[in-house]
Amino acid sequence: MGKKKIIKKYELLAPELVSLIEETYPDGFEDKLITFQSPKGELEIALPLETDDAIYMVKMPKSNLTTSDDDDDDDSSISGSDDLSGLESLDAAEDIPDED
Repeated sequence: MGKKKIIKKYELLAPELVSLIEETYPDGFEDKLITFQSPKGELEIALPLETDDAIYMVKMPKSNLTTSDDDDDDDSSISGSDDLSGLESLDAAEDIPDED
């Protein structure tokens, strides 16, 4: 049987999975993010993460994603806290096609 496929919010990840993200993407994950449409029709941004048992799509909070490059001293790694300041340099909004 195949692996379970799980969509999980970053804020709700177990500390072990946050550590796995840090190990899997030591140089950052900005170029690994994907977008998909939720069943409600909303555009979601997620990071793929695979374990021995499951394949996760880790949904990133949209409120922390900006296109501003004003803060060059941010650390691009993820910590175990709710501080997602490393996501500020993402340009994901530029890659999303407009839907009318």
